[in-house]
Parts: sequence; C-alpha cells; structure tokens
Amino acid sequence: MAIRITKVYTRHGDNGETHLVGGRRVPKDDARIESYGTIDELNSVLGIVRACNDAAPPSPATKRLDQILRQVQNELFDLGSELATPPDAAWEGMIRIGPAQIEVLERTIDECQADLKPLESFILPGGGMIAAFLHQARTGLPTGRARHPAPDAPRADRRQRPRLREPPLGSALRPVALDVARAGRARVSLGEGPHVAGRPAAATLACDQGTGREIREEGMTTSPIYLRQLEIGPMQNYVYLVGDPETREAAVVDAAWEIDAIVDAAAADGYTITKALVTHFHPDHLGGRFMGMSVTGATELIGRLGIKAYINKHESGYVGRVSDLSPSDVVAVDAGDVIQVGKIPLTFVHTPGHTPGSQCFLVDGNLISGDTLFIGSCGRTDLPGSDPAELYDSLNTLRKLPDDTVLYPGHNYADRPTSTIGHEKRRNLFMRFDSLEEFLGFVGR
Repeated sequence: MAIRITKVYTRHGDNGETHLVGGRRVPKDDARIESYGTIDELNSVLGIVRACNDAAPPSPATKRLDQILRQVQNELFDLGSELATPPDAAWEGMIRIGPAQIEVLERTIDECQADLKPLESFILPGGGMIAAFLHQARTGLPTGRARHPAPDAPRADRRQRPRLREPPLGSALRPVALDVARAGRARVSLGEGPHVAGRPAAATLACDQGTGREIREEGMTTSPIYLRQLEIGPMQNYVYLVGDPETREAAVVDAAWEIDAIVDAAAADGYTITKALVTHFHPDHLGGRFMGMSVTGATELIGRLGIKAYINKHESGYVGRVSDLSPSDVVAVDAGDVIQVGKIPLTFVHTPGHTPGSQCFLVDGNLISGDTLFIGSCGRTDLPGSDPAELYDSLNTLRKLPDDTVLYPGHNYADRPTSTIGHEKRRNLFMRFDSLEEFLGFVGR
C-alpha cells in the first residue's frame, strides 16, 4: 500500500481534527496522533545525532553508531506508520514492529554497554553534541510512552494515566570502547594452555609479551583438529588458526592488524602457518588501505612466510585495489573447492551478500563464517558490492548445515565467542524469514 502526500497545507480549517490511514478523522489530541507525533520527534532528534556523527572524524565507532541509528530510525518510521493505521485499515504485508525487533534492539544495547562499568551515579546530560542529543532522544520517548494510553482504548479510560516503571538511568546508546578488554577474562601468556580443537571452552585473554599489545583468545575445541580463535584489532576481529595436530601445519583465517602476534601464537603452539585464507576483501580481514588507515595483513604475512592467500574468485582479481597483493600471491577458489591443511580437508562455501566473494570455511563440523553470519545477526548489506538478496540466499545455504555445526564468526559482536547453526536457526532473526520479500523489508531494501 503506497501513501502519497500531495500537499502539506489545505487552505481550509480542520476543526482540530486530522486523518488516520484509511480516512477516519480523529481529534489532534487523539492517542494515536500524539503517539506517532512523539515517535516523529524522537526520529528527528536521531537525525541530528546522525548529522553530528557524520561530521565527526571517521572511525569504526562512528560507522557502527551510524549503522545502529539508521536501523532505529527505519524502525521508528515503521512504528509511526503502524500507530497511524487503526486495525480496520491495516493491509496485508504491513510492516509491524514486534518482539523480534525488540530482541535485536536489546542485543544492540548490550553490545554498546558491554565494555562499560555499571552506573554508580546519575549522569548529567552533555559530553559533546552527539552525547547531548542522545540524552534528549533518551528522555523524549519514555515521556511519550507514559503520556499516551493505548491508542484504541475508550476515551473514558484515557483520563487515567497508567503508572509505568521508570527506565534505567543513563542513555541506551553510549560510546563503545572498542579496544578495552572485557572484565572477567584472565590474562595469560601468549600460547599458554591446550590448543587442540573441539567445542568452546572458557575464554582467556592473551597478550603479546614483546609489545604489550592485546589479543583475545576466545574459544578452544577438543575434536581432532587444532582450532584457535583470537580477537585482534580495534574492530573486534576474530582471527583463526586451523591446523593438523599430526603434521603441525596450520592455516590462518583473516590475518590482519597484528601479524607478528598471529605468527607467534601459532609458533608457540608448535604450528607452522602454510596457508592464508581470506573470508572477504575488506581491509579489517585482508589488510590494506581504508578510511585513511593502513592495516597490516595478508601482504605482510605472505612477505614473511612465502605462502599463498586463498580468496574467492569473485574477489581475487581486485584485492590489489585495497592491498599490495600481486596476482602471484593469490589462489582463486570457488564454491565447493577443498584444500588440505596437513591431512585435514577444509571446504570453501561461497556466501555472497556482504561482498560478492564472501566465503565461509567448513572444517570438521566447524564453520568459520567471516562477516556472513554473526551470533544473533548477519553481515551488513549497505556497503559497496553488498547485495541483500544474495545474503538472504547465503543464509539459507547455511541453514542447511547440521544443527550441531559450531559457528565461529568474524567479529566479537555477541556475549559469547561461538554458537551453533541450530541455535542461530532458532534465535537469529535474520535466519528466520520465510521469504526474500520479508527479509528485504526488514533490512530496509
């Protein structure tokens, strides 16, 4: 159903009334009008926040904040449309905000607050333009919620303001410290402890002894492969070492940011890196140049070890645009190709969507998913080369894997380092859409 606004004025009186969707006229103090007016006010404030954020120096934090606020604005717009539409005027396929969207928002709030200490005092609004406007956004919506009763309640009931539980103190959106280790993870020396693959064990924090630079060792396994998960860099990237305990050969997945620390981690465990696997060409996974930064990665790794980088054929031809890799450094692979890491087979799974050549790696019941599938979420589709329709198909491809397949994502965006395909099929909203149209409607395309 399309709604076209032809004029913003009528040149005749409205007698204090306006139209809802469907044509019904109601007073301008009707609960529906005041409710979606409050939603519109909040959306306008978030628009100011995004404008201030766009003017700030580019960084991973500003990019992530814009992504979050853009999603919230789209859903507020959908919510306003729903509030403006009484039940008898609703249409088939109308977008509605429900528990699934609330769950995603709550996970986002948890993500933003994960590295912050618990609040111990009141917060005075301020702290810069972005923070000040976020405080204004925070205070606007709870006031509107308390002021407006249920839209379709009898008017007699509307005179009684319900008593609502006050929201927690502080803003729902606060700056995320991307380079601060989370509390509760013990510091151990790099390479300490068992590193034979299996199901997830307790996470520990590792530190490069020579430089003091932190990497985070998140998961271990106990199956007959070597699989080590390291969190490295300011964008919370996961780097993986996959190896054969018999031959002591290993492949590294998405080596970037701290090449010396990665090579040293493998060596400390007695493994030699013989292959570099790349999930996609973005510099935080491959290394290279972006946003005025130069990230060490596959180029430096190959220069040091003399190995090859295995990149999907849809991206292998232009990785030189963002990095200094030459064609002779790259092995182009396709969906279903299999390589041997020592004596262990590893299968390439082409999963386009986030980028044209995004790929996952399937080895011994473990899926290293890059930026295709996260725990509770999926990769972005608003970047150059992204295609949400292809991502939908790729997520459906991953849905066909056995439920007990262990998921190892490309970033630490969740409250735990690993999941399973079965859990994501049940709990990850992005894997639960029954049609492409529903998926595209949710991601805003």
